[in-house]
Amino acid sequence: MAENTKGSVKQIVNNPPIIEDKKSHQVYTPSEPIRYDSSIPVPGSKVVTESYQPPVSKKGK
Repeated sequence: MAENTKGSVKQIVNNPPIIEDKKSHQVYTPSEPIRYDSSIPVPGSKVVTESYQPPVSKKGK
């Protein structure tokens, strides 16, 4: 059991830390630039935008 535990710890240390962004639902590694790609299809119910306003709101007013 002890050897298996050490092995799993080594794998975690060797692998680059994975950071998950709760807002954009994207997972990226620090070696990659943080990208917010709007072309990625995401269910509308999960999309939470703070500063973005859809063009529909402008037409409504």
